[in-house]
Amino acid sequence: MKDIVRKVRDLLQDYAHPDLKKPFYDGDPIAIPASRLPTVAIEMTNSNVNEGPTGFDSHADTLTIKVIVDKRADFNKEPGQVAAHKALRDYVKGVDEDDNLMSNSIIGILRKYLSLENEALDQLISVEFSVIKREDIITEEAWISLAVESIVEMPDRE
Repeated sequence: MKDIVRKVRDLLQDYAHPDLKKPFYDGDPIAIPASRLPTVAIEMTNSNVNEGPTGFDSHADTLTIKVIVDKRADFNKEPGQVAAHKALRDYVKGVDEDDNLMSNSIIGILRKYLSLENEALDQLISVEFSVIKREDIITEEAWISLAVESIVEMPDRE
């Protein structure tokens, strides 16, 4: 079984919007240089392992994918202009002219590669948007909670 955080990170790095600065973070570094924004940080926030069918375990993992943009783009703008939030929404779940998820949006990628190379049985995705102060930078962020269930072979089980 490949590390699920690494698997999701590699998938997103391959297909995510080209404006997102790569490589993406495995975990949240908290202090991110402004030159590395916008970017993505992926962390495992919960994991449960249950005995599954004979010779297998069921792994239920929750990942948080943080899409992070520099909020300073909105400072000193005309009233009603909030470019950081619009860019963030496009990175997370942007839609094309036919109202379909964009293939390079984070949720578009996760939905397209739903099986995560045959390791994921189920996905539940939720998104929260917020403004965060990180060290000396104010960011606008989307925290995508991704619950993934996998069946993992346990060949040495007695």
